[in-house]
Amino acid sequence: MTGRKSTAQMLRSLSTEEQQGIALFLSHGVGDAATTVLAAADLGPGVEANPFMRAALEQGYGFAAGVMLLVVGGIALVYPTVSEIAGIPDWFGWALVAVGVLVSLGNIGVVIA
Repeated sequence: MTGRKSTAQMLRSLSTEEQQGIALFLSHGVGDAATTVLAAADLGPGVEANPFMRAALEQGYGFAAGVMLLVVGGIALVYPTVSEIAGIPDWFGWALVAVGVLVSLGNIGVVIA
């Protein structure tokens, strides 16, 4: 390498809160959006329990995914600052990420069932 950091090195150099913000976006944004759209495409928007997301899915799957990514992206951007200011413990951020992963797995389970 010519002095450039690898992706892994760059991620390790971030604060825990910044790492959690990225992980929140990936788990709740990308993972949940993709698997929600997958489930809705397979079974219809009516399977979505969240009435706001159900309404977004009824407007179109791309629209719903965009809304999810926009909202979660905004939250992920401010999470590191809010977490630091509020003194949120590290375990809480990682627990939120774990919930996002479990939601995505649940969505996949709905499709497979």
